[in-house]
Order: sequence, then C-alpha cells, then structure tokens
Amino acid sequence: MIYTCASGTCSQIISSHYLDSTNNKLYSCDKDGTCSKATTIGLGYYVLGVPTVSSTAPFHTYSELLKCTGNNLDNCEKMTSITDGYFIDGSSATPTNVIVCTSKSKSCSIQAGSQVSGYAYIDANDSSHQSLIIYDGTSTSLVSILGSQLPGHAYIDASDPSNKFVITCTEYGCTSEDVIKNLAADKKMYFINGFKSKTSMITCEKNTGKCTSGNVVNGLYTDGTDNTRVILCNTTKGCISTKSIVKCTAVDSDAKCKYDNNGTSTDLDLNHYCIHSNGNIYKTATATSCTPVDSGSHIIKSDGTGKKLDTLYTDSDAGIIYTCASSVCIPMVSSHFLGPNVSAANNKPTYMYDCDANGQCTKMSSITKGIYITGIPTINDDISYFKYGSLVQCSENDVSSCIALTITASSDNYYYIDIDNNLVKCNSSVCERMDYPAHGYYINTGDATTNKYIQCSGNGCKAIQEPTAGCTASTIGQLVKDESEFKLCLGYGASAILSEKIDNGSELEYLVNYYSSSIFKSYVSKSEYFGIVKVTGASSIVLDSTNVVTVHCYSDTDLTSTAVQAGDTCSSGSSKYICNTDGVCIKETVGDVTNKVAPPTIPRIKKEKEEEEDTGASSLKIECEVLNKGKNCHENTYYLVNKDNQYSIAEDEGSLFYCGTEGNDCTEIFDIGYYVIDKKTIYSCKEGQDGGVECSKSEVTEAENACNASTLGKIFLNQDKLSICFEYVSGGTPKEYSIELNVANSGNYIIHKDATNLFGLSSQQDYAIVSVKDRIITINKNYDNKLKYVYANKSGKMKLIEKGDTCPPKTGGGFDVDNIMELDCTQGKCKENSN
Repeated sequence: MIYTCASGTCSQIISSHYLDSTNNKLYSCDKDGTCSKATTIGLGYYVLGVPTVSSTAPFHTYSELLKCTGNNLDNCEKMTSITDGYFIDGSSATPTNVIVCTSKSKSCSIQAGSQVSGYAYIDANDSSHQSLIIYDGTSTSLVSILGSQLPGHAYIDASDPSNKFVITCTEYGCTSEDVIKNLAADKKMYFINGFKSKTSMITCEKNTGKCTSGNVVNGLYTDGTDNTRVILCNTTKGCISTKSIVKCTAVDSDAKCKYDNNGTSTDLDLNHYCIHSNGNIYKTATATSCTPVDSGSHIIKSDGTGKKLDTLYTDSDAGIIYTCASSVCIPMVSSHFLGPNVSAANNKPTYMYDCDANGQCTKMSSITKGIYITGIPTINDDISYFKYGSLVQCSENDVSSCIALTITASSDNYYYIDIDNNLVKCNSSVCERMDYPAHGYYINTGDATTNKYIQCSGNGCKAIQEPTAGCTASTIGQLVKDESEFKLCLGYGASAILSEKIDNGSELEYLVNYYSSSIFKSYVSKSEYFGIVKVTGASSIVLDSTNVVTVHCYSDTDLTSTAVQAGDTCSSGSSKYICNTDGVCIKETVGDVTNKVAPPTIPRIKKEKEEEEDTGASSLKIECEVLNKGKNCHENTYYLVNKDNQYSIAEDEGSLFYCGTEGNDCTEIFDIGYYVIDKKTIYSCKEGQDGGVECSKSEVTEAENACNASTLGKIFLNQDKLSICFEYVSGGTPKEYSIELNVANSGNYIIHKDATNLFGLSSQQDYAIVSVKDRIITINKNYDNKLKYVYANKSGKMKLIEKGDTCPPKTGGGFDVDNIMELDCTQGKCKENSN
C-alpha cells in the first residue's frame, strides 16, 4: 500500500498509479489499495496520485496525468496542465478504457471505451486533431487512427451518451456536431461509416433523436456532410459519396422512366438518364420504355443526357462517368478513364478523361507523359482511402501512347509515381495513393531506364535518376552508388558506412546519422538525432515511422541493429539509443548523468508538393535577392541563404539575412543567438567550425510547453505564449526561471547552456549573458558592469542586477543572498562563482 502525506494528513492511493521519481519506478494500485511495480510501460496516458472520491459518477477523479511516448519509464512525463479531451488509457496491454479530462475542473476520470463499430472519440493526444480513438474491430483494444477524410465519411461521437453528435474529418482536423438539432420532423440524415465503409452506414433520425450504425442497405441517400452530394450504397460494393444524376422513382419497362423532381415523381425526358436505388442506371429509350444501360462505361452530362464511352465515341462531353457491370453502376472518383483501343486509329486509344473527387469528369485536352490511376474505386472496410485496380502509362505526351499496365497479383509491393507526384503502391492486383509515404527511397516500377528511383521527403515525392555520388560526409541520408549497387549512406567517419543495397530482398534495420541535406531532415532534424531506417524486402529503404520500441541497440562500426540485452543494455561494440514512434533516436552514452529521453514526435502534417525548377522564360522562379538591394524580398523579414549556391534562399540551414526595405541590401546576421518570428519559425545561429556563423530554422512543438530539463536554454510555449527557459533546477521542489518574449521583458539575463551548446560555452562554462530585445536573444559579449563579477537576480527571472537596481530583499531586512547568483564572465561566457 502507498500513502502520500502532506500537512500532517496521509491519503491512500487506490485505483491509480504512483510515480517514484527518485528511483524511476511506476506503481499500479488497484481498487483495494494493493500496489505493485509496473513491469511494462504502454504507450498512452496514466492517471496518477490520490483520487477524489465521489458517491456519484465519475466516482474517482484525478488531478495528475502521466504521458508515456515509449515503453520505457524514461520516456514518461507528468503533464503540466490538464487539457480537454479523450486519451487512451495506456495502463493495459490491450487498452479498453479512455481517460477523459476537463480543463475547467482540472481533473480526469477513467471510462470504459466504446466497442461499437462506427463510434469514435477525437484523440486529444494528436495536436493536429486528425486522429480518432476507435475500437479496432478485431480484439477488445482501442487504437488511434487517422480519421477518414473521404466525402460522406463520419463517426458517431462516443463521448455523447445521447448519440446526437457525429464526427467528421478534413485536412484541418476532426470536429463533432449535433446533427439531430436542426433536423425537421420525420427527417433522417445519412453518413458512411468511416471505419466500415463497405459494410456499414450511419443513420440519424429526428423522431428517435439519435444516430445509429447499421448494415449497408441498397439505395441512394443525401450525404449528411454535403447535401449537394449523394451516397450510393450497394450491399456487395459498399458506399461512396459523389455528385450524382437524378434519382429514378419508377422504372417500368413499358413506360417512361420517372425521376424525383423535388419530391414529385415526374416523367424522364427521352434519352435522359436516372440512377435507381438498386444501383443501376436507366434511360428513357422511347416514349414507352425505361431500360437499364448496357454493361460498360457511360458519361452522363449535367443536362441528364449521356453516351456510352466506346470505340465510336468522339465527343468532348463533361459529366459523371459510371462503369456498370452486373446491374450495378459505380462512379469514377479521383481517377482517370482511358478510352478503348480504336481499330481505325491503329488499335490505340483516342481519348482519356480526368475525374475529380466529386466525380466530375472532363476530357483531357493534353496528355502528360507518366503514370495515371484509372478505373472505379474499390471500397474496403478498415481503411480510409480508395484502392484502384488499374494503372495507365503514357510513354509520350499523346493519348495514343497510353497503355494499361498489368498489376502483378503478388504480396510484394510495387511502387510508381503518378503525374501529380503521388507515391502509388500496388500489391495483390490493387493500387493506392500513399497520402503519408514513409520518407526514403523506392524502386520505381514505372521506369526501369531513366528515373529508376522515387525519393520521398518532407517536400513530397519525385522520380530521380540513379545517383552517381558515393557515400561521403556530404551525402549522409541519401541514396548513393557503391560500385554497381545502390545503397543508403548511413554515416561517414574514418570511412563510409552503408546499408545493404535497396533491392537486397531481406528485411534489414539500420541507424542513419543526421545531415543537413539528408532526405530524413524533416524528422532527423538535429545533429544529436539519428533515424531508424529499414531495407524493406526488394523495393525500398525508408524511415521506420511505425516504431513502437523505445530502446534499440546499434553497432558502433556499421550501424546495424543488434539485440537489446537484459536490463535494456547493449552488447560490447554496440550503443544504446532511445527512440520515439517516428523512428527518431538519441544516443545514450556511458556516463550520462540522467537517462536520455526520446526526441518529441512530430505531429502529422499533410505533405506539400515540391516546386520543380523551370528555366522557361515564362516560369522563372522569382526569389528574394539579398545582395541585389533586397529585390523581391519582403520588408522587415529574415531569410536563410545558401551562400554556396549563389545566395539562393535555403529551407532549413544557411546564413541568416535581415531585409529591411526594398532598395537596400539585406544585412547578414553575425550575432549568436535566437531570432524568433513565431512558433513555426525560429532561427538559431551559432559559431561554425570555420569561425563563421551557421543558422538553422526550427519550430516549437506542442510537447515543448514548459520550462524543464528538455527545454533548458531553449524557446518553449507557456500557455501558447513564446517564452525562453533560462534555468531549471531539478531535485526536491523543481524550480524554473523563464520569461515571456515581449518588449516589456527586454534586458540582460543569464541563460544556462542548452543541449546543442548554441552559445559555444567551454566545459568549464555553464552560463551565458544574453541580451533580450523582444523576440531576439543574442549573446552579449560586450557586457561590462565595471565589477569583477556579474550578478543575476533569481527572483527576477535571472535578470542581471545592474547599477541602480535593487537587490532582492530578505524578509526581516537585508538582502536575500540565496536569490543572488555571482558569476565570473569573459566575453559573455560565464561560470558560477562558488566562493
């Protein structure tokens, strides 16, 4: 049993956990108060401490949470504040509970998670709000998934006991809304079950006052997410939401078809089309007949007329393309349609259509050489994207060069890059666009001669030629040529360290070093970081963004993965690394005073298309010219510049310039320190090896929300306000010294050495004098108070005590010497005076 005592009162911990920070142990206590040391740590959240007990639900509430981002207690931290939302309870190997927290009461409670298909919670652990907590459908476990962003897809909000709220997701995040409130009497709303889109749909009904999830029923339904769209459901094909043609209300073979004309059943004009709830399309063929269309593909125009897309088709109509087979017609969505080969055109196709996400299709007036996804989407449960059964490859900029590709029915993965630079993965005769491809290199199945590889990074994906460079200090994190084989350059010390070849055929794991030009830079973003990379069979070398193990061991000589020994140790010749779920690691070396903590994970970000360089006169890239009187530069703006590439604008690292007004040359920055624009743009400048200044761009993550050991000497967010952590003292009652970055707090301060040693302090120096001017923090090498020592006021957030300042007073009179710090400084670099 464990008791916590304060002010002479002791309380027992029940139905909770206790974190023994001194001995680095976590104890789990049951409802009777029996406690035992946790032998495994699960990813997720834990309630901590003595609960507040109530006679009404929730019967236990907690004021503390522990967040664990790895299966090692070193990667767990107490949450500094309670935020609204739902979290997965990580205390079980197969989580079934959620932890629900409210910021207003600053408390959390544990609830049994919903295990009903189609019900979900918005995952508060994901700062992008794109993830949901949902029952996985195969065990009793709750999992976090990316919410489906497909049109018409939704989830019943499991946090609402009345079942009136529905969750929908877009690229901007997932939101919950009461859909019953504005429904008229006797009306219903329909959604596709985002987790089971082939077999399940959601119906919300005003008369019952709630939403329910049920099996797919053949029919046409107004899309609850957009009433200009229609959900077409078929018990064998599943459900899909698109723009639609009119709905048939009667399809008698001896009369005109009838359609729904704003609630009135009306005769359909001759040679016009409608779609029936059974999934088939009908046409008023004559004044006395309503007949189903033939099997094949048909385009239906906005005026309701249409044509079959066959060898006789020569028009340029726009509309919705349906492919019909076995009396079921499916619209083409986010795809292409290649016309059939025409004998009169040397047995080659003569047209191709492009269909958008709404199912609106237009005939392509020009063709770009490359790969196209074609055909109707295949709908599957448990995935939030479409799969397709066919690809087309155009070898020239002409439709006659386009041919259908054969997709190998194999469990192996084959990769292509389409004309929009999306990575396309094919296996088992189906293909899918990869919205969030793992960073790395893929063998390009679509081009075995020129652009043989596909490179995916934070800037998206692109096809590349075989590399010619070998592994050097400047090609780390890139595909290189090693004699006749192509491998990943992992590092460079006395010699090159290389992976096995990309088409090795075996599953192998390595560690890659940081480098500023590495394609893994979006994740492996600091010099002290490393990345887990895997050679995946015979098709790719990628960053392991699905890592779930915290402690890894890698060989010191060739960076291959080695077995973790008992007690989370590594064998001789290997080193220990602490890794996060992005596959990013930090090395734990012998003699570290504290155990290393895995780097913070990066929230999911939608990839951005990389701009291709174009030297055409009409499309030259206009760029800020820092040496040409600030031409094309924004005023009062900082720019990172690559001096080695004709002073072109750089993305992540380079020299920093400040551009004031156009017409004047921009000023190069030589002062060491931080230049803070906003939380997404922070420039850090330090002294380089050649004596120059090297600057880099970074951002503050949501995890960096307090002044603590991990943010010491760095920028962090305090209640979403940009702040700087000058000093943090652990042990006993932790103390932190920080300020918000604003004009009012300008002045000279003392700052502790950070993990990257930004201010270039020696091993004997732990502090620097910095000048804070609003959001610019630079080392003050010229500070001189005309005294032997420099003095800082701890009670004044480490601000220097200067002439005219009042020393911190002591209760009862005199000065509070415990709050005065004395330092011996040379050119702004200091060591504390212990005399």
